[in-house]
Amino acid sequence: MFFNFFIPDFLKEYIYLTKLKMKFRSCKIYSFRIAKNVEMGKSVIIMNNAVVHKNCKISDYSYINSNTFLGYAEIGKFSSVGCNCQIGVPIHPSNYISTSPFTYGPNNLFDVPSFYEEFQTKTIIGNDCWIGSNVVIMQGVRIGDGAIVGAGSVVTKDVPPYSVVAGIPSKFIKLRFNQEKIDALMDLKWWEKDIEKIKEYKHLFISGDKWYFNMK
Repeated sequence: MFFNFFIPDFLKEYIYLTKLKMKFRSCKIYSFRIAKNVEMGKSVIIMNNAVVHKNCKISDYSYINSNTFLGYAEIGKFSSVGCNCQIGVPIHPSNYISTSPFTYGPNNLFDVPSFYEEFQTKTIIGNDCWIGSNVVIMQGVRIGDGAIVGAGSVVTKDVPPYSVVAGIPSKFIKLRFNQEKIDALMDLKWWEKDIEKIKEYKHLFISGDKWYFNMK
């Protein structure tokens, strides 16, 4: 403990980042601001200064871009999260005498144990989602598989699979595909298959907007 006191912060950060890289060997991690009990799948990418809070889960082949904050969230496979996003952000009590954490949180003014949990409801981002930069997604919101959230949006309600939403607060813009194509994708659930099986669908992924015709 005495020796620890004299280790410069930058060196502590480097050591912790090295431990993270060793723990998640298949991943590319560039931020030390990741809690110890985070679950991470294969080939995940976490960019500089991203914050991943405790109890978060990030599944295979998803990435979190720079300066994004994950409060209490689960992210599916093959999802892309842009820069400067706030996902599963902390909440404050609106029915207490005060909304300030100095009155109810850790190290409060009254020297009593914290009696309010800022992270109460998990935010779920599905598989193959695209979350644009500067997006805020409130606690407890569920983003369906294949959905797109436009840059700068504030998402306060669930987003259906394969839909596009944008705005403050976010509003439904359109479906990415017609219902027949969405049903086909939800039935295929390609992201749940192992990598070798996904590679067998190469002809779909490289056929651009003609993918549906090549499914038949």
